[in-house]
Amino acid sequence: MERKTSQQNDRMNKNDLMGKPESSLERNSGIPETPANVLDYAPNDERMNEDIKSLREELQTLKNSMAAVSSHAASSTMGMASDAAAAVSSKVSDAASMISGKTADVASAASSGVQSLSGEIEVMTRRNPLAALAGAAVLGMLIGMMSRGRN
Repeated sequence: MERKTSQQNDRMNKNDLMGKPESSLERNSGIPETPANVLDYAPNDERMNEDIKSLREELQTLKNSMAAVSSHAASSTMGMASDAAAAVSSKVSDAASMISGKTADVASAASSGVQSLSGEIEVMTRRNPLAALAGAAVLGMLIGMMSRGRN
């Protein structure tokens, strides 16, 4: 035997009084099943076709908007990368020119130092040739002794 709840009995009594059985839609959702509700979304309905057409148009608009946004983002990223590359290139160029200038200054100073040392040795040799000869002999012996110790 099946036991019915009081709510089911009330519904059955109400429907019995109205002369129609309770539909599954009324039982489950509380929305009465009427021909208008069923036909609103019938497969061949013009309204559904219009809705689909509208959704397609909105989807195409969204697609175009996303393409524009991604294109703008890509060009903006490329612009930033180009700006960064130009800045790095400028810094490297500045550093290279600075190093080149410093190297030229050091080379010039070394060259002038060697020239002045050479000039002083020449002047000293002309004034005292015997001391210059003795200094050269001592320097030769030191270099010979150092090279002999390494072999």
